Amino acid sequence: MITKEHISLFTDSNSIALVGTGGNLAIAQHMASDIYRHTGKFTFAPDSVGLTALGGDGDWKHDWIKYANKGADLIIGITCRVNSPLTQELQKISITAPYGGSTRTLLIAPSQHETIETIVIESTHYHEFEVKALSTIYELMEKCGVELPTLPNEVNRYEDVTKNRDNIFCFDIDGTLTEPHDNSPWEAIPRRDRIEKVNKLYDNGATIYLMTARGFIHSSGRYPDDVTCQQREADYHCRSRTEAQLASWGVKYHKLFFGKPRAKHYIGDRGQHDSDFFMAEDFKKHFGFWSN
Repeated sequence: MITKEHISLFTDSNSIALVGTGGNLAIAQHMASDIYRHTGKFTFAPDSVGLTALGGDGDWKHDWIKYANKGADLIIGITCRVNSPLTQELQKISITAPYGGSTRTLLIAPSQHETIETIVIESTHYHEFEVKALSTIYELMEKCGVELPTLPNEVNRYEDVTKNRDNIFCFDIDGTLTEPHDNSPWEAIPRRDRIEKVNKLYDNGATIYLMTARGFIHSSGRYPDDVTCQQREADYHCRSRTEAQLASWGVKYHKLFFGKPRAKHYIGDRGQHDSDFFMAEDFKKHFGFWSN
């Protein structure tokens, strides 16, 4: 629990050192960055270079805390054991200040220390304590009046994207806008009745996407190692021939995709079946402008 004393310690300190061991060292490093970023206080924590330089062949905690005591108004120790070697070093500052500084100490631990001011985090597991310790320091900043950034409103962003997709219709070309065929797509026969309905949607403000697997790379149901998880887009020659073919059929559309784009309605042999979509009754039900 964060008390008024803890808030006062943090608020009155212009320079703060954070230290921990194991996973708590990573938390100390992370929070040193964020405290500085959100408060402007000079904040630092042990790093790998500093630990090896100060510690040498011995234990680094004594030398690092001695170093921190000279440059920090407050040292925050994060430990899963209230009587750990790290705590013992902090206790020397708290009781006798042998290093010639006037640094104050604050401990974040699972239980109250006898002499060091402690924010107690009740936990059963190490990972639980570490997660709570990270959250507690942010909570301490907020209680000191620090305004922390909020996440962007992902819900609204998703709703905006979804709303924008509601009027997007994506049609497969071969077998949907053409008669079913097993031959070359360049010999496909267009289905004029369906193209007429696609054009009607286009004229009434719908966004029309066309998608195709023409030119995609297949290899016995798997893709070669040099092909990513999505099938590779057809080359320029295939695209130009497809665009010319669509123009000769008089198809109105906004974008042509060699792959599957984001849309609300997918009309083909998967998703919304083409034969169902193009039924006159279906158009009357969903699109009031269709009269025939």
